[in-house]
Amino acid sequence: MQYNYITDNNLENIQRYMYSKYYGMEFILEFFSICRKNFIEDDNIEQIEFEKYINSNTTKELAQIWCAMKRSEEDKQFENRIEWYIKKFEVSKKIYRRYTDLGKAIIKSGCDEYPAYILLELILLQKYEENKSLRYLNCILKLSDTIFSLKSQMNSELEKAISFIAKKELFFIQELLEHEKLIMKEG
Repeated sequence: MQYNYITDNNLENIQRYMYSKYYGMEFILEFFSICRKNFIEDDNIEQIEFEKYINSNTTKELAQIWCAMKRSEEDKQFENRIEWYIKKFEVSKKIYRRYTDLGKAIIKSGCDEYPAYILLELILLQKYEENKSLRYLNCILKLSDTIFSLKSQMNSELEKAISFIAKKELFFIQELLEHEKLIMKEG
């Protein structure tokens, strides 16, 4: 069984998840294997200075939301923006550096600012942890496919975040499988 949703670059090879066939536990075990390949020993995300990666309005806003969430300072405006980013990513499988005031992606601005993907995923991991909405988990899985496909282009500091994300995601999937009473056979 091969997990086919991670390419050399998911931004260039967009994955379309509609009507994806479910291949059972073997498929899930293959996904777990991919997550584990992204584990590193030191994945303390508190040490990552996301501010130094801010090169766009999008990454700046996502960093502000992430910092506010860590300080438990969320507000309705942030909730609306999180939902907006989820919709943008779900439609295009990309996060652009800039959007017009009307919310249309400025394609020429590019979609290759990788910390934006990591920040959105960190935000959604926290949202999922708070309310266990499968909507968040669904987007988390797709974001991870994109992030894992781009890992070779990221520095060691961002690899810490990828490891943290992979571990959290694996934990949440295992937790969900246990909750649904699905049998998990380690491979």
